[in-house]
Amino acid sequence: MCPTCPTPPEPVPTTPPEPVPTATAPVPAPVPTPAKPTKPARFAALRNRDCRPYLFGTGLAMMADNIEHVITYWVLWEKFHSPHSAASR
Repeated sequence: MCPTCPTPPEPVPTTPPEPVPTATAPVPAPVPTPAKPTKPARFAALRNRDCRPYLFGTGLAMMADNIEHVITYWVLWEKFHSPHSAASR
């Protein structure tokens, strides 16, 4: 009771707590639709920026090696005029 009020305070009405929902049957997960098969990426290595210089450098080196062989065989032919000295391996 408060000193200024002669009547006791009214009790505060309490509401019962809401019931916690109980676990029901599990909801089935949605069935994924099968994805369309994708085509493999063509020339995928060329899309990698670290691989491009390697591939082009290797191609250039192989081409230079073949040119070097042609020059060597030409020099042998010019020097000896023999088809056996410039024969392929």
